[in-house]
Amino acid sequence: MSVTYSILGILKKLVFSACTNSTPTDGDVWYDSLGLWFRRGSNSRNLTGQWETKVVKGSVGSAGLTGQSCSLLSKTSSNVIGLGDQTNVIRYSGTAATITAHGATGNANMTLGARSGGTVIIQTAGNSVWRYSTDHGATWNNTSGGTTGLSGGVMCPGGANGSSTTWIYATGTSGSVVYKSTNDGQSWSSVSSAYATNLLSAGIANNGSFGGSQVWILISTTGIVRQSTDDGATWAAATTMGNLSAGTGKFINYINGYFVALDNTGGGLIYYSPNTSTAWTSFKSPSMSQSAGIFYDNGMYIFIDTSGVIYTCPDITASSPDWSIPCKAPSVNQYCEVVPFSGKYYTMDTLGSSNLGSVLFQYIP
Repeated sequence: MSVTYSILGILKKLVFSACTNSTPTDGDVWYDSLGLWFRRGSNSRNLTGQWETKVVKGSVGSAGLTGQSCSLLSKTSSNVIGLGDQTNVIRYSGTAATITAHGATGNANMTLGARSGGTVIIQTAGNSVWRYSTDHGATWNNTSGGTTGLSGGVMCPGGANGSSTTWIYATGTSGSVVYKSTNDGQSWSSVSSAYATNLLSAGIANNGSFGGSQVWILISTTGIVRQSTDDGATWAAATTMGNLSAGTGKFINYINGYFVALDNTGGGLIYYSPNTSTAWTSFKSPSMSQSAGIFYDNGMYIFIDTSGVIYTCPDITASSPDWSIPCKAPSVNQYCEVVPFSGKYYTMDTLGSSNLGSVLFQYIP
């Protein structure tokens, strides 16, 4: 069942600017995602940029999302798609929000993936219920071939901008960790490869090429890098690229012609390489907090850390990358990816420890 909310009913506008000490007016109310309201100047926050709290899913006692691997926010061609809580997705078109039950058995650790064509896939840890949608998350169906007992993981569609019906799923469970679907997530089969086992997966990406030459890169939580040059059928050690030197992996994406990987240490490293034939180049992250994700949109690399600070840079391959901080989300829990959509940026806070569901934030650059 889907419930569509009016903008006035659920979209609480929130403008973050420098804190002032003046007497607040009714228009100076802030919402801090933990369910508390306070007024400008009532604390020491000094935030730049303009954010809006677009969708709040859940209330006290809602089944929150804890233990997230930050795979809870993505997009199709027409919607930003996020996990609202253990039983619902948030679909936001840029003007209207819809909360839809996805039908998977609730679990605090869930994985979501989406592609431009409208397919959305959800996998829950433990009982490993797999659900897929082909209409941008409006209706949901069961998949076949999913394996039970997985502890969560990461997934990614193939093709340029997710235009292929091939998907790769890599689990966070020791043993056979890579699964492949060639029919847009309707069924899955395990990939038999000595290099696709006994890894705790942290991120997966592909270079967007079609056919058997499509290259996939998988990184583990310990920084091990694996590669596939035949669209995920077989896997091998990335001997030329090498492993992440910090020994801890967090996230990987293919953006602006580069594989870009992040490690999971505060003030850690950002790695980039154009292909599997080129060793990683690394440089210091702009943040002292742990990395959450990195994307590319409108001529800018967009980096977000787990405290909600966004950094932008026009060229990460420069000898001294020049980072700016256009905005900061409220520091309430832990943030996931930034998803560019229709000229705006979106991020989400899970609020799992508070059992309040998720909050979707929008920033207009």
